[in-house]
Amino acid sequence: MTITPRNEVTEVAIKLLIWAETDLAAEHILAVGAPKPRIGRTTLGLVSPKHVRRQAAVFRMVSVVEAFLDTLSRELTGSYVPYRTKTLNLLLEDFDVNTTFSWQQREDAYRRYHGIELKKCAAWDEINAAIQARNSIAHGLGRITPKQVRKANLASQLKAIDISIVNGELNFGEKCLTLVRDACSEFVKAVDALTP
Repeated sequence: MTITPRNEVTEVAIKLLIWAETDLAAEHILAVGAPKPRIGRTTLGLVSPKHVRRQAAVFRMVSVVEAFLDTLSRELTGSYVPYRTKTLNLLLEDFDVNTTFSWQQREDAYRRYHGIELKKCAAWDEINAAIQARNSIAHGLGRITPKQVRKANLASQLKAIDISIVNGELNFGEKCLTLVRDACSEFVKAVDALTP
């Protein structure tokens, strides 16, 4: 049975998640006969094409979820305002800026303004793990950041999406991208189902 999303942005987000996994992680991206990289590991981490593609796919999928939440929040908030004036538009812009800077701000905004507890939505634990992986990719090129080193449960959290930590670096298992894609899709659908 196919469930039709309540919001167009949900359908678009799900398509982008599928494309991120299938296109960014595809082995066919490497040209036939392309030379093997001369250097496999640097002080900045692993540089194998397969590893970099997996990082890019996870990064993109988490970005799709962030963009989905921010766009949906903007659309919902705009629908609460029956007419617009210059001042109301400025207030909506301020709302957008002040509720999308971090995941904590998103969670607070969804709870306060839309009555949705993101942490209670399906696949939240996997989303949270993917967020941690994304942060490691964004701020450490796949190496655990100094802030993440302090998180006692990080390794067990990442296991939910088939990522392990080896010598301070993310190691992507074979099921990782499918698990992240499925979790992101499930989460997006769960949030969509809670909208008016």
